[in-house]
Amino acid sequence: MPTDVMTFRKLATRKSQTASLALCLPFGTHAAGDDYFAELPVVLSVSRMAQPLREAPGAVTVIDQELIRASGARVLSDLMRLVPGFQVTSPNQEAPRVTYHGLGEEFPSRLQVLVDGVSQYSPLYQSGVNWNTLPVALENIERIEVLRGSNSVAYGANAFLGVVNIITLQAAQTRGPALSVSSGSGGINDYFVRWGGKAPGADFRFSIREQRDSGLDKYHNGAKTIATYNDDRRNRVVNLRADLYPSDRDVVRLGFNEVSHVNGQDDIIHDFTQRNHGFQLGWQRTLTPDEDIRVNYALTREFGDDTHRETSGPFILSVNYGGRAERHDFDAQHHFSPAAGMRMVWGIGARAESVNQPLFYYGDVRQTRNSKRLFANVEWSVSPRWLLNAGASLEHDTLGGTMPAPRLSLHHHLDEQNTLRLGASRAFRAPSLFEQRGDWRWAPINAQPFFKYQYVAEKNLKPERVDSVELGYIGEFRRLALSLDVRAFREHIDGRVQRVVHAINPTLCANPNALFCVESDYTVNAQNIQIHGIEYQIRWQPLSATRILVNQAFVKIHSALLTFDSTFSSANLDRITAQTDASAPQRTITLMLIQKMPWNTELSVTQHHVSSTRWTQNQDAVPAYIRTDWRLAKSFRVGPQNFELAYTGRSAIGEYGDFRPHYIITPRHFVSLSMNL
Repeated sequence: MPTDVMTFRKLATRKSQTASLALCLPFGTHAAGDDYFAELPVVLSVSRMAQPLREAPGAVTVIDQELIRASGARVLSDLMRLVPGFQVTSPNQEAPRVTYHGLGEEFPSRLQVLVDGVSQYSPLYQSGVNWNTLPVALENIERIEVLRGSNSVAYGANAFLGVVNIITLQAAQTRGPALSVSSGSGGINDYFVRWGGKAPGADFRFSIREQRDSGLDKYHNGAKTIATYNDDRRNRVVNLRADLYPSDRDVVRLGFNEVSHVNGQDDIIHDFTQRNHGFQLGWQRTLTPDEDIRVNYALTREFGDDTHRETSGPFILSVNYGGRAERHDFDAQHHFSPAAGMRMVWGIGARAESVNQPLFYYGDVRQTRNSKRLFANVEWSVSPRWLLNAGASLEHDTLGGTMPAPRLSLHHHLDEQNTLRLGASRAFRAPSLFEQRGDWRWAPINAQPFFKYQYVAEKNLKPERVDSVELGYIGEFRRLALSLDVRAFREHIDGRVQRVVHAINPTLCANPNALFCVESDYTVNAQNIQIHGIEYQIRWQPLSATRILVNQAFVKIHSALLTFDSTFSSANLDRITAQTDASAPQRTITLMLIQKMPWNTELSVTQHHVSSTRWTQNQDAVPAYIRTDWRLAKSFRVGPQNFELAYTGRSAIGEYGDFRPHYIITPRHFVSLSMNL
C-alpha cells in the first residue's frame, strides 16, 4: 500500500476510536484540528465513517473555524457562498434561501441540514429549512462539512442533492470565558457570551448570542424609486451543552437550545416572530479501537406568529402564516470491521413530526407524518490502489411510501498524490405535508362563508427521484502546498414537485362569489430535470503566511414539463420552465485570500462572481453581480486574556440585486472586539 494511503487509513482508524461516528456528531471530534490547508482533512459526513477526503464516496467542502472567522460572516447561510455550486440569498423579511444547483423555493427542501446530527427540516416551514432559526452560533462551530451530491444512503430521503453537516465544539474545547461585541452600519449590534467549565466526570458550556440589524436598507419599487424597507431583524440563540464521561469507554451528551427570531414584514403594522427550543440526548460507547455504538434522540418544538389583518377589495382577512410544530428524531448505529481491509456501519432511524397550522390546513389543522429507515455503508480496500464504497438505505414514509436508495463509489489511487473517483447513486425526496395535504383558503371575517382557494393539494404526489453519476478527482501536491478537488456530474430528477395554476374543481366552489373561485395553485409532479456541469475547489498555501481559496462551478439545467391539459394555465407553465432552467447561475467563482501580516494582524479578502439567476417564477432574473467582502483583524493580549479587534466590510464596495432584482444589498461595515482565554 502506498505510504500516503496507509497514513490516511491509520489516521481514519485513529479518529474512529474516539469519534468516528461523530457523523453528525453529538460528541464532536478533533478531526479539524490540523491546519486546513496543509493536508486533505478527514471527513465524517459522507458514509458515517471517518475517512480521508480522497477515500470518501463523494465531494466534500470543509469549512473550519479559520475560514469562518476570516470570512467575516455574521449569519451561517453566508458561509455557503464558500462552497462551489451553492446559491445563497441574504436575510430579508424572509429566511435566506440556500440551494445547490438551483431549484430554489421559499424554504428549499433538497438539502439535508444537520446540527450535531439533528435534521433541521421543519413541517412548520413546508418541510424546508429555516436558516433564520438554526440552533447554533458561529462561535461554537468546530467545522462544517458540505457534501456536494446526493446522500439518502446515510441521511434519509431528504438528503436529495446534498448535505450540510454542522459540527459544534466539544464542551472541553470551550473552557473559560469568551465574549464578543460588534457594532456598525445597517443597525448592526451583536453580542456573544460563553462560559465553559469542568466538573468531576463532565464538561459543560453555556452560551448566548444575539444579533440585531435593519435588514435591507432599500429596494426599488415598480417606479424604480428608492424606498425604505421594513425588515429589521432580531435573532437570539441560547445553547447549553454537557458532555459526561461515566466510564473510559462511554460518552453521554446532553444539549438544550432556544432560538427566537423576529422580522419586520414590509409594513410597520406587524412582525413575524419565530421561536424554537430543542433537547438532545446522545450516548456513544467505544467497544474496541475498531468498533463502537452510537444512539441519539432529539426533540424540537417550533412556534411562529404572524397574526395581522389584510384587505382584498371589500373583504377583511385575518392572517397568520405561523403555527406550531413538533419533531422527534431517533437514530442508532453500529460501526465495526467485519474483515481485514473492510469497515462497515449500519443502523436504524425514525422520525415523527406534527404541525398545527390553521391557514394552510383548513378544516384539519393538525397534520402528522412518520418515517423509519434502515441503512448500511461498507468500505472495502480491494487492493493498495483500489477502494470500493457501497451503501444502501430503505426508508418508509407515510407520505412518500417505500424508498430504496443505493450508492456505489470506486476509487483508484493513481499514486500518493492523485485519486480518481467514479460514483453513482439514487436518492428520493418525499413530498412535504403541505405539498401532499395542504388546503389554503382565504376566509374574510366580514363576509362568511365566502372562500377564496389559494392552494389545493392533490394528495397523490409521488416522491421526487434523482439519479446521479459523477467523476471526481482529488489531487494533493504537498511540495506546492496545494490541493485540488474536481467534480463532474450529471443529475437526472424525475417528477419534480411544483405548484402550478389549475382551474378549480367546480364542486369546491358552491358559494356565489365565482369571481374569486376560478383557479388556484395545485401541486403536481410537474417536471423531469437534467442538471450537468463541473465544479472544482483549490486550496493553496504558497507561503507560510498566505492562504488562497479558489472555487468555481459551471452548471446547466434543462427541464421538460410532463403532460398537462387545457385546465392548467399555459402562461404559468411557461414561467415554470423558464424559472427552472435559469434557477442556477451558469457560472460562479469564489476567490479568497487570507494573509497573515506583521504585528499579529491578518487581512482576508473574498470576492464572489455570480452570473444571472432567477429565484422565483413571477420575478425577473437577478442580474449578474460581483460581491467583495473583507476583514482586517489585530490580535493582542492583556494579561492572561486573548483579544481580537476586527473591522469587517460585507458587500463592501458596491450594491447588487439579491433574490429579487429590487432587493438591494448595500455595503455593511462593522467593528468587532472579542476576548477569550
